[in-house]
Amino acid sequence: MRVYGRADEENRRTIAQLMLPAPGGTLLDVGCAAGEDAIRLRDHIVSGLRAIPGLTCTYPEGAFYVYPNVSGHFGRGGIHSPADFARRLLNDGHVATVPGEGFGTTEHIRISYATAQKELDRGLEKLRGFVGSL
Repeated sequence: MRVYGRADEENRRTIAQLMLPAPGGTLLDVGCAAGEDAIRLRDHIVSGLRAIPGLTCTYPEGAFYVYPNVSGHFGRGGIHSPADFARRLLNDGHVATVPGEGFGTTEHIRISYATAQKELDRGLEKLRGFVGSL
């Protein structure tokens, strides 16, 4: 019996190669349907976050995460840090985010947009409601 390559090695390498950007590019510059979907989702989440009063958000250049600045809500509803904001958002708004302190920022939370657009819309609506209740 001939062995041409183990599935675990071959599949991992193929998937990794598909996700490589062009030299000097970002992970979102993969030039395939997956890259186009990622850009569409990125643009959608950033636009949605920017429409929520008190939040600002810049476009990420690579990963599937955005870091909205939530410091505009510090001092409201007992929120004094990204950890406070993320905790309250989880408990009161039922939206999971990650506080920015673990990533070196004291004004941001981290949100993944590696999901379906309808899930992003649900999260944005809950986030909007949470911010409105502060």
